[in-house]
Amino acid sequence: MIKYPSWDSFACKYPNSKEETFEALCRFLFKERFHLGDSLPYFKNHPGNETDVVKVGDEVIGFQSKFFDHGINFDKILDSMRQARVNHPDQTKYIIYTNNEFGCSYAKKDTGSKDLKPKGQKRIEQEAQNLNLSLEWMFGDNILDVVSKNELAYHIFFDLDSDLLHLPEYLDKLNELYSKSIHDSFRIRGKAYTLDRTDFVRKIAESVREGKNCMLVGESGVGKSVITKKYFLEYKSNTVFLYLNAAQFESNDLSTLFGYDRRYDIESILSYFKSAPKKVIILDSVEKIVNIHNKIAFKQFVFELSESGWRFVCTVKPSFVKAVCNIFDEANDIAFNTLNVPLLTDTELANFFDKYKIIKPQQNHLYERLRNLFYFARYVETAVENGTTLSQFEQLVWDAKVRGLNHESSANQEKREECILEIANRQLKTGRFIVEKSELDLDVVCKLMQDDIVMSDGYNGYYVAHDIYQDWASVKVIDRLWNKSREVKLFCLEFLDNVMYRNAFGQWFSQQLEIESDEIDDFIQMLFNSEIPNKYADVILVSILTSQEYVKRFFFKYSTYLTQENYKWLSKLVRVLVVSCQRIHSYASLNGTQSPFLVPYGAGWDATIDFVYEHYESFYQGNGNKLLNLLSSYALKEDANVDSRRKAGLMSLRPHERFAKMRQNQQTSFFNNPDSYIQLVYCFSDSIIEELKAIYRKTLDNNWFSHLSPYYELTEYAVRKTNGGILTPICKYAPGELCELLEMYWVENNVGKTRRSREFGAFDSEKAWGLREYVGLAHYFPASAYQTSIYSLLVFNTEETLKFIIRLMNHCTKCYSKNGFYHDECDEIHTIKMDGTPKVVMGNSTVWNLYRGTSGMATPYLLQSIHMALEKFLLDLMEAKQETWVKKYLDMIIDESNTLSLYAIVASIVVAYPNSFFEEGLVLFSNLGFFRLDQLRKTSELAAAPLDFAYNGNPDMYEERKKSNLLPHRKVDLQDVMLRLQFQFDESKDENDKKNLAKIFSVIDSLKMQLNEDNEDYVTDSFILSRIDYRSMDRKEVVVGGVKGIQFTPKLSEMQQQLSKEALEQSVKPMKRSMLRMWAIGRERGEKKYYENTEYEKQPLLALSLAKEINEQLKGNPDDFYYLPGDEFLPSLACATLMRDFPKMLDSKDFQFCIDVILASLGNKVFMLSSSMTSLITAFDTLGIILSNSPQYKERVRKIFLLYSSLNATVLGVRCCDMVACVVDCRNFWEHHCDFMQEYIHELSLVLKENTHLTDIEKGEIMLAAISVGKCPEDVNAIAMLAVGKMAQLWNVAPNSYNYNFSKRAQDSKILSRYILSAPDNITEWCTKEIGQYLSNCANESSFLDSLIIETISKKSYTRFWSIWNVLYPYIIGKEGLYIYGEALNSYLLNPSFCQRWEKGWFKIDSGNLLFFSKIASSYGNNAIVIYNIVSVFVKNAREHWKKTLKIVGSIVMKFPSMKLKDKETFTIDAMEVYVRDILASNRLEVKRDAHLVSVMMSVLDFMKSHNSKYASNLLTNGLLS
Repeated sequence: MIKYPSWDSFACKYPNSKEETFEALCRFLFKERFHLGDSLPYFKNHPGNETDVVKVGDEVIGFQSKFFDHGINFDKILDSMRQARVNHPDQTKYIIYTNNEFGCSYAKKDTGSKDLKPKGQKRIEQEAQNLNLSLEWMFGDNILDVVSKNELAYHIFFDLDSDLLHLPEYLDKLNELYSKSIHDSFRIRGKAYTLDRTDFVRKIAESVREGKNCMLVGESGVGKSVITKKYFLEYKSNTVFLYLNAAQFESNDLSTLFGYDRRYDIESILSYFKSAPKKVIILDSVEKIVNIHNKIAFKQFVFELSESGWRFVCTVKPSFVKAVCNIFDEANDIAFNTLNVPLLTDTELANFFDKYKIIKPQQNHLYERLRNLFYFARYVETAVENGTTLSQFEQLVWDAKVRGLNHESSANQEKREECILEIANRQLKTGRFIVEKSELDLDVVCKLMQDDIVMSDGYNGYYVAHDIYQDWASVKVIDRLWNKSREVKLFCLEFLDNVMYRNAFGQWFSQQLEIESDEIDDFIQMLFNSEIPNKYADVILVSILTSQEYVKRFFFKYSTYLTQENYKWLSKLVRVLVVSCQRIHSYASLNGTQSPFLVPYGAGWDATIDFVYEHYESFYQGNGNKLLNLLSSYALKEDANVDSRRKAGLMSLRPHERFAKMRQNQQTSFFNNPDSYIQLVYCFSDSIIEELKAIYRKTLDNNWFSHLSPYYELTEYAVRKTNGGILTPICKYAPGELCELLEMYWVENNVGKTRRSREFGAFDSEKAWGLREYVGLAHYFPASAYQTSIYSLLVFNTEETLKFIIRLMNHCTKCYSKNGFYHDECDEIHTIKMDGTPKVVMGNSTVWNLYRGTSGMATPYLLQSIHMALEKFLLDLMEAKQETWVKKYLDMIIDESNTLSLYAIVASIVVAYPNSFFEEGLVLFSNLGFFRLDQLRKTSELAAAPLDFAYNGNPDMYEERKKSNLLPHRKVDLQDVMLRLQFQFDESKDENDKKNLAKIFSVIDSLKMQLNEDNEDYVTDSFILSRIDYRSMDRKEVVVGGVKGIQFTPKLSEMQQQLSKEALEQSVKPMKRSMLRMWAIGRERGEKKYYENTEYEKQPLLALSLAKEINEQLKGNPDDFYYLPGDEFLPSLACATLMRDFPKMLDSKDFQFCIDVILASLGNKVFMLSSSMTSLITAFDTLGIILSNSPQYKERVRKIFLLYSSLNATVLGVRCCDMVACVVDCRNFWEHHCDFMQEYIHELSLVLKENTHLTDIEKGEIMLAAISVGKCPEDVNAIAMLAVGKMAQLWNVAPNSYNYNFSKRAQDSKILSRYILSAPDNITEWCTKEIGQYLSNCANESSFLDSLIIETISKKSYTRFWSIWNVLYPYIIGKEGLYIYGEALNSYLLNPSFCQRWEKGWFKIDSGNLLFFSKIASSYGNNAIVIYNIVSVFVKNAREHWKKTLKIVGSIVMKFPSMKLKDKETFTIDAMEVYVRDILASNRLEVKRDAHLVSVMMSVLDFMKSHNSKYASNLLTNGLLS
């Protein structure tokens, strides 16, 4: 609420700057009025106008502001107006803002004249007229009226309590202050230097310019903050900035963000900069948000700024990316462009050393550290002598920065060091990041804070400011502890279960390795003697494996120990390497969850590969899986040694070579996990390309392609789909061999005798095309340009690959034309080569449409994919401006191909780029057949839309198809192109264009000669010629959208006009009917995309009209009814939809018509069950409406119920009795039609009693389905209990029994679940026990449990569910162990297979329900299936109870620390990783502050690490408390 402004307030607020501020007010109002934002050019003393003029519609407008303390100065206004006209001759309008107003002319008042304007005003207006300017006055009160409606203008210029006018200046000061706190340079010999970060700044600017947010990700010390500072400094002149450190959000009071005097708040900033076009908030160290206990204020801040158009630029450490992204996503669904800030490269370091004459460190370990800017800056600032080691350098920095060597006394240096070591020791001891201030020397803490060594968290606690200082302090703490005991075993045992001490010990041991301490051998000797606990043994091995220098000496010195006892220690070392020597590189989204992508690091990888290679044969025996894991992880190492990488590749080939020899010797041999071994080979293919080429050549020479052939798995993998980018090296370095392999696997050369269509089955299309059965549906579905390796082959070896495609398709089309698959006969089209030589091509519309996947026949997905790849490749070349090459390849196709399938691709390129490929177009224009085929292609484009479900797991393929289908030339065909070229050439004055026009006319005249009335395509061809002959068209000038143009209309004969009209009418009918079906089914399923934009949704009664029309036609001669399958059900489908969804739109006559149609249709069971397109379910659903509105039909409805209740038939997979049950339940029949239901049930019981063909179980099914729910009278429930007793016998049959019927059990489970969940308590308990006693007979079959879960979700009957679930407990969890297993156990633990990919929160679990899981965990937690399921459920459905669930999971791993996960290890650990990530993403700080939670989390992580979790290992070492 604002007050009405006054000029007195204005003058009082700005007593010394009224004129300047008034000008600012007028400029603000002018911009607001014309929505100019900050785009209004403005500078001091603008002549005539206050700013540059603006164009609004047809007017050019400028303005002048004049503030007068006393009266209006006419001469000043006149002078300004004349200057405006001189400087802006195109100006048409002049607005004058003034705080004063003219008084009226008293003389004229007295004379009664209506013109009361004073002379001065009239002079100004007359001069404006002379200058041809329209004039607008904005007097004082006019201005106040506008301000009273603009809250921001009021607060800035009139509100005495507001200081908004100075807000930009104030924010500038705050931004500058923060930016100055970031040191963006380092000093060398007293002079400041900085690194070039231009590229990063440019990428940030690009993201912001595109309206995206940007996240800079990098390790601590790489220079992220410096980059944001440089971005701020470069763009601050034209961008509104907020520059903050995330730590400022420690306070939940957002008003303190911008100064504690509270002059400005977030609302005022949002309001002030509302119209600013570029607004950016830089949030530095945003990972600190994760550690804020209450994030509500931050999320509010993010939401409000993002809604107001602000863009976020953030810096974050890699291990916090997921947590930070989750917070932003929760705030307002905000996504980021990620910009990784890497460590310094060798080139960058070398250039700097050379340029500034800095000594490069001799020790490689120190040199590697300098890649981090923190180390680099300290190195160049510190006087480092040649030969300084890393440890010596760190000590130099420690003395200078932490101890304060250059500015503190010796005593104070000691105090500073003791203080930071005390903080570090407490962190290690408690496992808490924040250390309380008690017993700390606060004066020393203050000094350390001033030097940015220590920081406060705002909660009276402190922590070491930089991770690197913290690591150094921890190492010194360990060093002191070691020097006190110097007993290896005692030292390790003292801190055995403290992961913080173990991590610090690892850093300390790494330092000992670097300085080659005497203690190293003692530790390692005790390690091999098994005298060091496993947890510390792992830490020692990690330190060795990540050392730069020592690791090679270790393998040399201790090789004997590593090879003893069947490589016991080498095996352990490999496990530690794979699990613990990987770090997070980035995060990827997997099934909606951000998962870390880990990469190997450290010199230990190359050294281990070299050592294993030397001992391969003996190590492989008994360690095959470990070797597989080692090589699989090593394949991801970006900086692998070239020789080591080749050795890894050769080792990956060894199993294939061994198996090949065995198969050549007629010995059977198979891989247990073939894809893993094959992928491994191709991961290293760039290193072993010659070996692979030799294998391919052997395979080709011997024609080895059966599954028992040598190297089968290896060669078959190369031709199976595209396998992502893994085959890129093969496509690049062995394209010839790969093409030959493709041909060998794909082509069936021994086709044998010609087989006609009747000899082929529906899935035999591959055979018809001359392909092997191998290339069937399973291998190349769904079709995509990326589905095979053809696209990559075209990229690296275009000409040879194109020749292969031509050769392949000539063969396939020839076979297809001979075989006549499903009577799809092929035609010959006579055309010419590029030199005019005649030739013949084969095919039809099926062949032509291969590249679009719209043939309408069962064409092989392989061939579709090959054509899609070729077309995409040629289009991509054109995008890259490679027209010459594309022309060469198109000419190759025209000259060498005999198949229409490749000519269709030529047509696509010609249609997309007609001017570039005119000569190729003339070839296609030479035969009417090409026009016919491409016209059919265009009309079938709708069928090209990719099916979403088909591309599950293949988003790249889906996007490729989607983009391909949206290309503009898809809506154009050869006819359109030919006509456009004629118009273009005719309008052109270029001589070549005129020659080309003559060529087209000559082609058209030649086409007319091809017309033959006896040809079956005569009518179509005559239409085509009418549409493509520019010369014979009627021309008419038209105006569309105010633009003149020429409309061309083909001249049609009377016969053509009549045929066109008939064809249009015939084409509209099936379309209308098809749309009606789509509308009705879409409404039934609630899928708006299928019905909301249809004509029937806008006018539902059109559906009734069409239903009546079809109904009449069906009564007549069926032969006169042209219909698509299922059209006969449209009347009942439409009527049922109208009665259900639009009853008020039906008058009594129409309502009666609908009832008659529905009852007549349902009464004819033979008709209703005759097709899968039936309207049975939709029509049956309206019986309740009929009963409610027309009770006189009660008897007919009951007969219909009885008719379908006892039918042993299914509709669309639904049994008729299940359909009845669903309608009774969903339409509340027992509530609305109880009398009807009782009569129906009792009559049904009599019918079933007399039926001798049904079994007791079948009678029980029918009866319980008819009753449906337990909310029925007592006598009916008695009948229901008898039915349940009969049905329960179905569960008395074991799954492996001959009489076992899984389908029936699954269907009956739904009926039972629906009834049990709604029955009275006593009946529910009885029924549950009745079923429960049989469940142990079907231990691995979960249909009943699954149905109970699904029905519970549907009805939200969670209280009833848990009572049933607890009743089942003794029947499922026995005294001697679990009675059930597999799918049944998964379901009982609420992790059924059908929900594996469901979203989180799909099932409601309250805090009290966790007792169920706690009980099972306590007794059976040592079962791998149990822990896997429990963790999976907690991830999906119990996130809000994370503290309790963590304790349950912790109790399992602490009670059963040595549990064997066996074949469930991968699934269990994957689930646990997701579980831990979720907890830490949102609750890291709470975990840190609770010592018990820290302890439990460490136990969980230790358990995960012991089962090879790389993520847990990484977290234990680097991430939990960072």
